[in-house]
Amino acid sequence: MKKRNFITLILGVIMVALGFLYPIIYSAIAPPSSEEPVFVLGVLISICSRLFLGVLTILFSIIGFIFPKVIKENCPVSTTVIAIAISFCGAAGLCSIISFADTDPANTPILAVIASICCILVLTLVLLYIHFRKKYPSSGGVCIDIFIVILTFIPFLFIYTDILDIIDMFTTL
Repeated sequence: MKKRNFITLILGVIMVALGFLYPIIYSAIAPPSSEEPVFVLGVLISICSRLFLGVLTILFSIIGFIFPKVIKENCPVSTTVIAIAISFCGAAGLCSIISFADTDPANTPILAVIASICCILVLTLVLLYIHFRKKYPSSGGVCIDIFIVILTFIPFLFIYTDILDIIDMFTTL
């Protein structure tokens, strides 16, 4: 259990560091455009979402160090990882649907496929979550996993948006 919490803590610290390095990395890949205020606001939102995700991960590891028995009984790795995957796939699907509605018609088939795959993945992951949760029944664990999904959804939405921007930047070269 200590190893799991320590790995989670290291991942959180890495995410916080990447949150601070993000503007440097992104401006090297995509120099600011003529829409300077929009660019700065987008970078600030992305930094905040990454920092929030990193701090959330660090807090979860600290809670694991403080209450190892509670976490061990309620939060097996399998259900926690599936909850995080549900959050990411849901955010990716929503972002793809929004981009699908507001993009160049030439790119819409790709976004439609991504959105469809994400929807199928979310449904599959929910069924997988139910399967694993039956092995480790815990109403407290379900609440914690739902809380994880809700808290990580917005940061994942911004991270996936950045992924789409980077893909778009390289496909338009």
